[in-house]
Amino acid sequence: IFLIIFWVGTCLGFVSEDLFPPLNSMRSYIFIILDLLIVIAGVLAVKKKWQKWSIIFFFCLAFLSTRIINKYTNVVFINGCRDFFGLLFILPIVYYLHNNDEQYHFVSKFDKHLKAFLFVQCFCTVVQFAKHGAGDFVGGSFGNGYSGVLSMVIYMTSFYLMNKNFDRAHYFASLKKNWVLIFLLYPTFLNETKASFIYLFAYLVLLNKVEFKTVLKLLAFSPVILGVFFGLFYLYSVITEQDFDELTGEEFYQDYLVGEDPDELIEICQMYYEGAFDNEDENVWATDLPRFTKILLLGNVLEDSKGGLLLGEGVGQMKGNTVLSKTRFAEKYEWYLVGSRTFVMTCVIQLGIIGFCWFLFVLCKSL
Repeated sequence: IFLIIFWVGTCLGFVSEDLFPPLNSMRSYIFIILDLLIVIAGVLAVKKKWQKWSIIFFFCLAFLSTRIINKYTNVVFINGCRDFFGLLFILPIVYYLHNNDEQYHFVSKFDKHLKAFLFVQCFCTVVQFAKHGAGDFVGGSFGNGYSGVLSMVIYMTSFYLMNKNFDRAHYFASLKKNWVLIFLLYPTFLNETKASFIYLFAYLVLLNKVEFKTVLKLLAFSPVILGVFFGLFYLYSVITEQDFDELTGEEFYQDYLVGEDPDELIEICQMYYEGAFDNEDENVWATDLPRFTKILLLGNVLEDSKGGLLLGEGVGQMKGNTVLSKTRFAEKYEWYLVGSRTFVMTCVIQLGIIGFCWFLFVLCKSL
């Protein structure tokens, strides 16, 4: 069941968009079936008391925020809970599979599936890059709009597999030995995910021993490291057809993370959704506020919510548009919810600060 969930869930986007478009109209229904499988497998896998209580706490918090405080319907509540099924049930499944009598058999088998997953991304991203160029369309097997998710998952998967066969005492020899895993990182440079450079830096640093000798080695090899990074950055600018000097400028990162003028961006976004522009297609750029700006605006967008920053607006704000309609909050703040999202934003919007604290507890406890 877990492997079915894994492959269908990670590849449905690309298959329905690029290989078999008629399947695209059925995506919502297929994901609902996958969610049901996740719940069934998750319930069977939950063994620890803290896991049971964390699930109970989530549903109580979600029901309180969604149904009682913000007065949304049961349909919105049930559909909105699906956003958190991965955290609620996938983690218990993985925890169970890693802590039973057949754990070594499962881990060995799943590692092969993970490596196959990385090769699949090579094929998918090349097809998408050839058709659309660099950008959000290059989401690998996840499909359009998942470029950021793809980059993060590729680095995490490669890093996990690298650690299986890596000798930190022979750093460069181990990198050479596992060159395939390094090569399989290249799809992250076919989209415009700037965070990939941060991932790559963390990837190479965390493979080393964290000791004083490591610092000295890094200092000794810093010219080489900087040269490699600037080389990759230049290659990225060529692939994405962006100006290299502009990409390395301070103003670029200010605009990318926060925006040159957040207040002006918000005003433009509101005007866009009110139909103030003659040709809306040419102004679609206005719908994607920088990530940090969205975090800074959490208090503003939740000031009229009955749950406020503490309990949020209730689950289901990220759903709609396909089978169900959007919530009143999503209609009003569509300019804020579309585009780039961080989990801090999506969690606080729906479950408030209390919900985000619950998320941190579950994640840390699972590790």
